[in-house]
Amino acid sequence: MLRRNKRLNLAEKTELMEKATQRKWVKYTLSGSIVILVGILVIIFGASLHTGAYSLEGLIIGIGAIVVLIGIVRALIGLINPSTPIELQPLVEQPADEDAVSLDTLTYGESDKHGV
Repeated sequence: MLRRNKRLNLAEKTELMEKATQRKWVKYTLSGSIVILVGILVIIFGASLHTGAYSLEGLIIGIGAIVVLIGIVRALIGLINPSTPIELQPLVEQPADEDAVSLDTLTYGESDKHGV
C-alpha cells in the first residue's frame, strides 16, 4: 500500500498502535507462557532423577530455572503496553540533499577531504 507523503491522523495512529499492541501481546505472552511451562517440566524432570544436588539433577534443574526466567521476561515484554501516539515524540524530518553534510566533511574537515 503506497501512501504519497500523507501524514496519518491521530485516529489512524491510535488504531495502528492498538493493532501492534495486540500482536505483541499475543506473540510474547503466549510464547512466554509456553516457555515457562517447558521450564517447569524440565525442573520436574530434573527433580525426579534423585541423583543428588551436585550431579545431572542439579544441572537439569538449573537449566529449567533459566528457561523459566526467560519465559517470565518474554511474558512481561508482552504485557508492557507502548505509549499512546500523543505521548510519542514526532519524527524529525531528514534534511534535504542540499542541506546534508558529507561524511568526509564531518570526519576529516574541508581541507583533508581529498587527501591534500
